[in-house]
Amino acid sequence: MTDRYDFKALFKSYNGAIQRTCEEQLMNITSPKEYDALINSARISWENTLVEGNKPSWYFNQIAEKQQLQELFIKAVEICDEFIPVSLIDTIKRLKGNEIIENFAFGDSDMILQSTAIRTLAQLENGNYCEKLTEAIYATEEELIKEAARQALIDLKPSAADFLIDRLQNLQVIKEDDYHLMIALVDIDKEKRTNRVYTVLKDCFIKADDKSLAARCLVDYNDKRAVVFLRGYLIKNVNKAEELEQQEIREAIRKLGGREDDI
Repeated sequence: MTDRYDFKALFKSYNGAIQRTCEEQLMNITSPKEYDALINSARISWENTLVEGNKPSWYFNQIAEKQQLQELFIKAVEICDEFIPVSLIDTIKRLKGNEIIENFAFGDSDMILQSTAIRTLAQLENGNYCEKLTEAIYATEEELIKEAARQALIDLKPSAADFLIDRLQNLQVIKEDDYHLMIALVDIDKEKRTNRVYTVLKDCFIKADDKSLAARCLVDYNDKRAVVFLRGYLIKNVNKAEELEQQEIREAIRKLGGREDDI
């Protein structure tokens, strides 16, 4: 089972376990967060099952060389869906194979291989990737890669938060791919809603060239303090803002629990 081609059966077992979990429970999922939790639960459960008499980690522990690891990662991307097995992540850490994944993530790789490598980097829990992940967002036209890099930043959480705050504060205008950074910061901090991040998001709204999108970010952040802030902006700009922009800001105020019909 340690031959690189024999891992095909192992990966198919992994896919089957995730598929069964989704078939049984997906109808109860109501948010992306719940979906991720469901997939992660299925991944962990599979790690504790026996495949031909051994737990999956036993087979991955037979991998001793980086060349084998590289071939195995490619095979995993070919067979597995969006997420690769936890035991493979552990093998990358054990063999210090970060450079292999970096080359796939930031080199000239097939788009699916690149996006999976990018998501894998976040699971290696190294905050030093924040800058390269951000550069990846700006360097590509492929939305799949942008979204993978944004999600990787979200997965890095505390390390990425400080980096994103500094990056956004240094921008004079929020435009185009800058919104990926803003969205990532919202997702990282939306459970805590810290003063620091809220202040940055307000500043981003003021600097945004698309106030409609920036308003939706504030809605996703769901900090009720934004009602007063958005009302103040609307009052000052009620005769200047375009109709669609006004509608989006009014809708944002309502979704955050405020009222705007008096403006």
